[in-house]
Amino acid sequence: MSTLCFDVGGMSIKYAKIKDDTSEIKIESIPTRVTENDNFILADILDVIERKLDSDIKKIAISTAGVVDSKKGEIVFAGPTIPNYTGTKIKETIEAKFSIPCIVENDVNAAAFGEYKYNKLKGDIFCMTVGTGVGGALIINDDIYTGNTGTAGEIGYMPLNNNYYQNLASTTYLLDSVEKKLNTRLNGLEIFERAKNNDKICLEAIDNLVDNLTTGMLNIIYILNPSVIVIGGGITAQKEYLENKILNSINKKIIDKKFKTEIKLAKLANSAGLYGMFYLSERI
Repeated sequence: MSTLCFDVGGMSIKYAKIKDDTSEIKIESIPTRVTENDNFILADILDVIERKLDSDIKKIAISTAGVVDSKKGEIVFAGPTIPNYTGTKIKETIEAKFSIPCIVENDVNAAAFGEYKYNKLKGDIFCMTVGTGVGGALIINDDIYTGNTGTAGEIGYMPLNNNYYQNLASTTYLLDSVEKKLNTRLNGLEIFERAKNNDKICLEAIDNLVDNLTTGMLNIIYILNPSVIVIGGGITAQKEYLENKILNSINKKIIDKKFKTEIKLAKLANSAGLYGMFYLSERI
């Protein structure tokens, strides 16, 4: 028995048939189709299900950007990057069309649960994804904590220096910072390669990013005192370069060692959301 799992992002929709967490999975993807005023996410998911559904697939599990009502399987809020997504009834539509159980969860929550289960982490954990924006998710008592209105963990909107946290601690911030100094747009890989060759502008931009990032992490540590903070997202492509910088920054800033939380960089990379949805599907 398998689950057909999806991970909907701003650029692509990944999907894979998952039977267990020990076998290798084949991840396929299609572009996330959006226009200025609309999107075709649900239509494209339905098309993939139509093509991939077989007698072995017993459940559909979808991780997606946006604020999700996981009980209804509905998008209750989506930002401007995915127009007309708010109100999309994913679970209801899929179950009506295919007569198969479907669950839907926020992408950061799914990735957090994937890292938590796959790596057999213990205790309460906080997972943050750092990419074009910043997201967060909290696992308490072996379950995703979503809060009063389903928006718990939305740390990207946490105030920092009269701004939003994600505007100061994301890869977007890094790219913008370097562009302002060089008057040319570099990608993330180019910035890190230049930094490794002691380019002062790129080094300074990365150090500022880390400083902002760890300030937000300290707020999480002081408020929640989780056993582990897991950092995922696009930034983990440079985990070997960034890990010590992040740990050193935390150690310098933290008020006392009794507050210290273990910091881990995510291991599952782009499959975390898919595995998270597989684990969640085992509960239905």
